[in-house]
Amino acid sequence: MKRITIFTTVVMLVLNITAKLMFSNYHVFNLIVSSVIISHTGIVLYVLALAKISDGFRYSLSSIFVFIGLVGVLVSLFSSKTVKGNWLIFVLLAVTAFEWIIMYTAGVLKKSLDKDDYK
Repeated sequence: MKRITIFTTVVMLVLNITAKLMFSNYHVFNLIVSSVIISHTGIVLYVLALAKISDGFRYSLSSIFVFIGLVGVLVSLFSSKTVKGNWLIFVLLAVTAFEWIIMYTAGVLKKSLDKDDYK
């Protein structure tokens, strides 16, 4: 799973850069934002693969995070081309925080469930 995550992230980044080279109306700001989203999704999925949580959490969170990443890339393609007044940046930061909070909560919940098993 870890190798697939790394490979898929690299392929998506290459496709993103290729799209920038092919389409003249694909602005550099949109390229940077979508590349950051792709990289972040890859990092989150890699950390999730390393996490010591149950498979149910891992598979469901992976599906949710991939969906969020795809939506983020699609939205970044149509966002404004400046940082100032760009609502997308705020939404992406909020979603990023939400993803890491969910992963932390899943880890804490796993530890809590493990402690209950030994009682």
